Parts: sequence; C-alpha cells; structure tokens
Amino acid sequence: MMKGRCSGLWPCRAGWAAFALYVAAETAGHAANSDLDFVLSIEVGRLETMVSKAEDVIETVAGQAALPEAAEADDVNEGTLQTLREVVRRYNRLTDAACRVESLQADLCTRQYKPDWLDHRPGERYDESRLQAMIGAASAAIRPFWDKACKRGTSVLADEHFCELE
Repeated sequence: MMKGRCSGLWPCRAGWAAFALYVAAETAGHAANSDLDFVLSIEVGRLETMVSKAEDVIETVAGQAALPEAAEADDVNEGTLQTLREVVRRYNRLTDAACRVESLQADLCTRQYKPDWLDHRPGERYDESRLQAMIGAASAAIRPFWDKACKRGTSVLADEHFCELE
C-alpha cells in the first residue's frame, strides 16, 4: 500500500496540518503582517491538506503513485499565491489520475480547474481581496472532489480520522 507524501518527517494525520500552519505562520510574517494574510495562508493550507489526503486515496486504490514526485522548493515559504497555484496544479493532476483508475472514475474523475491566474508568473502579486476571491473559487472547485475523497479515504484507508483537516 502506497502512502504518497505521508512518510519521512511528516506523519499523515498531524503532519500536513502542522506543516500547513507552519507555512501559514511563515507566510503571514513575510507578507504584510496582516490578519487577512494569515487567514488566507491557512485557507490555502487546508486546500493543500485536502489534495494531499486525496492523493493517498488514489494511490491506495490504484496501487501506485498518483503523481510524480514534485521538485522540492528552494524556499519553504514561497508565498500564499504560489502555494495556491501548486495546490490547483496538483488537484488537476489528481483528477487525471482518478480518471485512469476504473474504480475511482465515478467518484473522483472530474473536470480540471483552470482559472486565468493559474499560469501567471510566480512573483506576481494580487491584493488581498483578489487573493481571497481566488482561494474561494479554488475551494469551491476542490471541495466536491475532497468530500468524495474523504468518504472514500475513510473506508479504503480504514482511518476514521482521515477527514480531519486541522
């Protein structure tokens, strides 16, 4: 059984949530030190946790890695916008992987999410209200996928706490 990114330094259950909070705290400290920056980075961290856990479900059912290993970032904190873009890219690759596994097609095979901001330059910045709208739209696109992956993960991975994000 493959466990995706749930090995090494970060255990599955608490690791991703703790990592997301760490990134959120670091992001907030470097952004504009505003409360909204902090909240937005936490919301992106939740999306990242959803996608990571959904990856575990797909890998377990498929019996192989759903995604190729991503290159490690030079800097742990590349900012909320860059993290959001990477989460959406991972989500899109996961939906493709789910579509290739017959037993997941009904539940997790869905359209990709391709917002206009996805392929902009990594250093490009948006104001907080635009970033908040981008996160909201990404959440709306990813949440139905997560809800189905959550149900599937609870049974496939036999983990009653699988759906916990915090």
